[in-house]
Order: sequence, then C-alpha cells, then structure tokens
Amino acid sequence: MKMFRYMTAMVLSVLVVGCSVTTPATKEYRLAPKVDKAELKSCQHHSIKLLPTVTKNYLRSGAMHYIIEPFEEGSYIESAWATPPADTILSQLYLTLNDAKIFSAVYSYGSIGKGDWVVEVRLDDFVQFFDKAKKSSFVVIDMTLTIYNKKDRKLIASKRFVQTQQCDTLDAQGGVEALNIALEQTLHEVLPWFSEQCR
Repeated sequence: MKMFRYMTAMVLSVLVVGCSVTTPATKEYRLAPKVDKAELKSCQHHSIKLLPTVTKNYLRSGAMHYIIEPFEEGSYIESAWATPPADTILSQLYLTLNDAKIFSAVYSYGSIGKGDWVVEVRLDDFVQFFDKAKKSSFVVIDMTLTIYNKKDRKLIASKRFVQTQQCDTLDAQGGVEALNIALEQTLHEVLPWFSEQCR
C-alpha cells in the first residue's frame, strides 16, 4: 500500500512539474514596405486579376525558414511570419497596384471581379541565407510575374524580379528587416514594368 502511495505521489509530482513548464512565446513578424507613388503611364482600358501565388510549400506556411550555405535548411523556433510569404507577396502586390491607379481595376483572386488580364505570380525564393560560418547573412526575393489575356490566354509579358539585401544582424529580425527592404525594391521595379504594358 505504501509503495502504491509512493508511486502515485511520484506520478503526480511529474505531472505538476510538466504542466508548469512554459514554452517561449513566438514572435510574429509582418512586412510593411513603403512604395512611393510615381507618374506612370496608365491602362485605364484594362483591368487585372491576380492569381494565387505559385510557390514552394514552406512559403505557404508561417514558419520562418533560413538556409545555411550550401545545403543546410532550418527554421526559427521562436519566430514566425504573421502571414505566410505567399500571401504577403500577393497582398502587397495588390495594394501597390491598386494605389498606383495604372489599371481601371485590380482584383484579388478571391474577388468576383474577373479582369481582362490575369497575372500569374510565381515566388521561387523569399528566404534568409547564412554563410557556412554563420558570420554573414543576406536575403533573396525571387519572383516572376506573367500577364495573360484572359479571353484567349495569349501571353502579354513575363519578367523575373530578383532582389538581394544584406542583413544588419544575424537573426530573424535582421532577416525580416532585410526582406522588407528587398520587397520595397521589388515593388518599385514592378510598377513601371506593369505600366510599360500599356499600349
């Protein structure tokens, strides 16, 4: 009987200790690029619709991945994206194009609006890199935009946009800050490219 009570007490103590252990809070990050307005040629006779982002599975999640060159991959344990990169790219592209007023209308893929042009968004990289010794870090955004005529699926234009940016600190926050700058630079290049398609 005494042995049974002893074992019960031990089990309860383990459970109490286990329940009292707290896991570190996860910091969630979001990007907030600022894109200055510029005088751009408009296509008010065209409207566009953004299609869902074509990308790798890990860029559809909130996990914040990194790569240690040349082959090692990992993700931060205590840091995450508030919004998956695939969704961030699409929402920032929508906001930037809508604010630029290049087209008569800009529709997100969830909208009932159709648009006479559709835009395929392919995201191949949106990640922080470290060198093998973990003494330096940079980020890469690699995105390809392709515009089709919705009516006949004819290709109108396609372009790959690649931006790299050095990180000031060798951590998740340093990666976020660098990605924010790289995304700003990417959006600055995207707008005139869209404007060039006006004819």
